[in-house]
Amino acid sequence: MKNNVRRITDGAMIVAIMGLLTVIDGQSGMLLDGLLFWFIPIPIVLYTVKYSLSDGIIIAVSTTLLSFIISLPHLAVLMGFSSIIGLAYGYGINKKKSMTTTLSLTFVATLIYYLLSMVVFAKFFGYDPVAETQQIIQFFEEMLSGVSG
Repeated sequence: MKNNVRRITDGAMIVAIMGLLTVIDGQSGMLLDGLLFWFIPIPIVLYTVKYSLSDGIIIAVSTTLLSFIISLPHLAVLMGFSSIIGLAYGYGINKKKSMTTTLSLTFVATLIYYLLSMVVFAKFFGYDPVAETQQIIQFFEEMLSGVSG
């Protein structure tokens, strides 16, 4: 019983702190936006290491839902994606995986974070990342052919 109360209290404190950071970010005109996503995984990692992956998922989902309620949608989406990184790293440490495995899991989670955010925001803002990449490649090919040619 005591452990369960502690688990709920720790989770509620993490969600409240993350909510506070989200509100401060929103009230400061998104000044913390770039730094915030480096700090989001840390409480998720700590909670997942202390308890379990399933408990960490509950906190990650709660934090994301709270962000949808009190902030802009893009911040909530990025908070959910950042929580994936914290869950992956916390899982590796909780299950006592080797450092190589833990960092590989974190790398894959980070890759998923970047791909999901690129796809979601590309659809939202209406641009084609493949066409943009092709234009960049074409620009550099023309630039290199002009220099060497």
